Amino acid sequence: MAPPADDHGTNPLSQVLGRLGLSGDQLSTLQSQLGRVMPSEQLKLMRDLVDTFSPSGDQLAAIRRQLEAQRTQVEAMLAQLEDMEATLERLAQTAEQIQAMQEPFHRLTHLFTGGTDRPAGGRQ
Repeated sequence: MAPPADDHGTNPLSQVLGRLGLSGDQLSTLQSQLGRVMPSEQLKLMRDLVDTFSPSGDQLAAIRRQLEAQRTQVEAMLAQLEDMEATLERLAQTAEQIQAMQEPFHRLTHLFTGGTDRPAGGRQ
């Protein structure tokens, strides 16, 4: 026989089974069957075990908030990384353009100095 509905707060079996998320009929059936088989000392140990290893809703909400904050930080870091990559690409293109513009002057310098110095970039 299942305990009265108002006894759920003090009955250790009700507290443990209430965390399973079963419907009312399933909970009552399971509760009555376990009440016949399991002594109250074992139920208390079972409740303690469930309390120890099951995070509460508050803990889960805090973890979710922390993950959302970290996701926001990672997304901001990704945007910064993409900006840095774009800047680096522009710097690399500018360096190539400068090198291309300097090469004729290096060749002229190479001709006037008698060919003893190698032009920039290792080209002759």
